[in-house]
Amino acid sequence: MKSREALRIIDKKIKDGLTKKEIFTELTGKVKFRTDLLQMLAMVPDPELRSNHMFLNRLLFTLLIIVAGVRIISGLYFVINTSLLLLPFLLFGVLMAVFFAYMVWNFRGNVYRILGLFGIVELLKSLSNIEVWNSYTSLDWILNLLLNYIPVSLIVILSFYIGFKVFPYYGFWGMLQEKKLDI
Repeated sequence: MKSREALRIIDKKIKDGLTKKEIFTELTGKVKFRTDLLQMLAMVPDPELRSNHMFLNRLLFTLLIIVAGVRIISGLYFVINTSLLLLPFLLFGVLMAVFFAYMVWNFRGNVYRILGLFGIVELLKSLSNIEVWNSYTSLDWILNLLLNYIPVSLIVILSFYIGFKVFPYYGFWGMLQEKKLDI
């Protein structure tokens, strides 16, 4: 059984009220490796945690879509004024934002901490342009704050918060401890 199919089955069974331990015993022979099944179980949130944090998750999704839209508009303006050779970089950045938005929409635990790290890198990258700050007008500052710093800061905060609260058994590199998953 492929991991996408196993995740769909795990999601459905959790929504039907089965415990992760019951799902584990049912799917043990169907998934190739035991550790893969444990990883997948750690990636899917409990129904109560999912419902409690659904608003924050949808807000994170919306922020990711807004950031992708801003990247498309500003990137196209930049590519048109400079060179079309930069178009692949624009597409890569937009596709990353769309990929993260898709994973956030599906509520998968393997994406939140990585998304937070990418957000921190994005903030540090944009803050490293100190030499350009002197040439900014007040409109540039306001636009940069509204379209870059504030949304990306919120993405970092929300992704780490959801990652640690909803997926306590999932770390940066996979499942933290098998004992904590209670299987």
